[in-house]
Amino acid sequence: MVGSLNRGSPVGPVADQGRALMRGGHPSDGLLAALLGACGAIVREPLGERTRHQVQRIRAGRRSWVLKTYRRETDEHFAHRFRREERVLTLLAASAPGLAPALEAGVIGTDQAFLVMDDLGVGAASLHRVLSGSGCPIEPLAKAVAALAEWHAFTADLHDLLAAFCQSIVLDRNDRETLARRHLLALRRIGVELPAAKARSFAGRVIDPLLESAPRVLHNSANALNFVVRADGSVALIDFETISLGPLEIDLGELAIHPAVFGRHGLAGTAALYPGDVDPEALARAGLLRAIDSCGALARQARQDPDPESAGKLDRRARRYREVAIQIAEEIGVDDCGIPAA
Repeated sequence: MVGSLNRGSPVGPVADQGRALMRGGHPSDGLLAALLGACGAIVREPLGERTRHQVQRIRAGRRSWVLKTYRRETDEHFAHRFRREERVLTLLAASAPGLAPALEAGVIGTDQAFLVMDDLGVGAASLHRVLSGSGCPIEPLAKAVAALAEWHAFTADLHDLLAAFCQSIVLDRNDRETLARRHLLALRRIGVELPAAKARSFAGRVIDPLLESAPRVLHNSANALNFVVRADGSVALIDFETISLGPLEIDLGELAIHPAVFGRHGLAGTAALYPGDVDPEALARAGLLRAIDSCGALARQARQDPDPESAGKLDRRARRYREVAIQIAEEIGVDDCGIPAA
């Protein structure tokens, strides 16, 4: 069955065409033109880093949008993640306009789905690029933290509604079992097998205390790549497919461990920008977990990248996250996290 949405309204005839027009796992130009009322040729360009879902900018005449395609071949949970993101974007448009791109259209089929969102504009750049290229200025970081706080306020108001979408995929959860498994997987990706006794000790000292806080609906991927700084300086959040439950320090910690942010402002400096209560010990534990995750993920991407230059950049980023993890572990007295010294 193919479903469709377009500016918040069903589009039956277009939906009926969806299966035929989404050949090869990608929406055709004809389907996009029909959904968007676009005139002229559709021009596409890739956006962002390689992920399990393809993201493109599409242009038709003077207008541009962002197209995100979900495919079963790269994500067996594609339908759940599509529905999460579609629901969040729809709710944000009504309750917190400007915090995220406006949703224009979407179609879900048997093996693929896609969303079309407003382009955030000429001159927009990821927070990662902004922070990495200009000495980590405080203003865009402060606006990103404010955007994250606005997200947490939005999800607090709709907690029960959104919580139903948070637990459908085990891989995205922030429970003890999943966090412990992700920790071991990240270590394996950098060539470390943590003994069972040390793994249990780490979970008891880091994961269990972190999860004592009341759960919130998290973005759950609040890294600097998922904050977009518009040309006017305002900041938007993107990529809501992995929302999950957990303490807010997981979201804030993921932003705070960006090497440029951590090196200049530290965990405490980032926490000071957040307009609400932050548990510094929970933030450190969350930052340590996310830094190890990032190190492992980037190391894996570096090994798989066929381009030596690109692989080298990924490897250097992995090493920087390893340095962050080592420093946090030393500061909080955790000697069994498994990260080897550089």
